[in-house]
Amino acid sequence: MSRVRRPFEPVAEVVVKFRYPTRTIRDADVVKECDIHYLYSNMLKYGTAYPGRLTKPARIPQFVQSVAPRDLATAMDIVSKAREQFEQLPVEVRDRFNYNPYRFMEFVTNDKNKEELVKMGLANIVKPVKTLAQEVAEIIKPSGESDKKPGEGQA
Repeated sequence: MSRVRRPFEPVAEVVVKFRYPTRTIRDADVVKECDIHYLYSNMLKYGTAYPGRLTKPARIPQFVQSVAPRDLATAMDIVSKAREQFEQLPVEVRDRFNYNPYRFMEFVTNDKNKEELVKMGLANIVKPVKTLAQEVAEIIKPSGESDKKPGEGQA
């Protein structure tokens, strides 16, 4: 039968004992992890305050062009990876598209938005690459020389 407790009646103390050692502020490694100078130096070296422990390696988002998946599990895996890559984008970018990966993909795949992607920092301007023959021709031909063939324009 349960007993009703009355006001001002002494209460039995509950003691909790941990079998595993707990970390205290006196531990040297905990003090080191809390030091702002240590955290700042990690940010400069690794780009994160706690390298390898609380972070997972960042992957570069990439477009995947694949054929239709053979089964549902493969399709769900592709969608899951795409959503994970979208979630790695900065909050400002995700907020602009209302946290909707479909809207983001529509924006990115539209050729009219290339300049905007460069402004957002999601794309780089691709400069045309000169061939080796073009570079050699520029070195050999002085800049002041015209494109006339030898023997032309002489009287």
